Amino acid sequence: LLRLLKDCRLIQDRRFSRKQVLHTIATVKGLGNVDGLTNEQMGHIELPPAAFTETICRLALQHTRRMTRDPQLMLTSSAIVNNFVIECIVPYALRSDVDRFKQAFRHPQVQSTISRNKISLRRAFHMYATEDSGEGIPLSQFQTLARDCRWHSKTVTDDVIIDVFKRCQADNGGSFETLDLYEWLEALCAIAIYDNPNPLVPLHAKLAPFVEEKLLMALVV
Repeated sequence: LLRLLKDCRLIQDRRFSRKQVLHTIATVKGLGNVDGLTNEQMGHIELPPAAFTETICRLALQHTRRMTRDPQLMLTSSAIVNNFVIECIVPYALRSDVDRFKQAFRHPQVQSTISRNKISLRRAFHMYATEDSGEGIPLSQFQTLARDCRWHSKTVTDDVIIDVFKRCQADNGGSFETLDLYEWLEALCAIAIYDNPNPLVPLHAKLAPFVEEKLLMALVV
């Protein structure tokens, strides 16, 4: 969790001190004083999904209290947690572990979704690929696809779309100006994660509804 918060610049930008985070973890886990523990020792403290979620909720409340200058604010609305996750975690956390994303992309259930829809996906790809770019999708067309399919939301912004395009087209040794089909499929997976940033939902569970509802149905292919 400490690494996650550092990746999200929540400790680096002094929104939380290390002591605050350790105290929150200790409260959730029912531990004693953990102020003297090293990072290595903290790394051995496991946070199962329920404890991780509770810790994030507590940190979200602390953050909102600081921003609103209301120390008595209570966690009475899911909007407090949603806004914290969307504004402070999603833009950074989803970019921090490329290897894990690649592994998730290769997951059999992800590949099954792609295989099951391969004909329709190829049609969608060729709708936006251009001959001038060598049968690849340039950034302008990727942005057009995002608008046509109405991907934009609080978590899927113009900056996210551009960042996903650049990261996917730069990693596989292909053209640095376009996405080939494989890179485009990776980009769809990345956008699906931004579209549903819940960390407890695996990629394969996010991809299927995203492809069906926010790509194929939107384009009617």
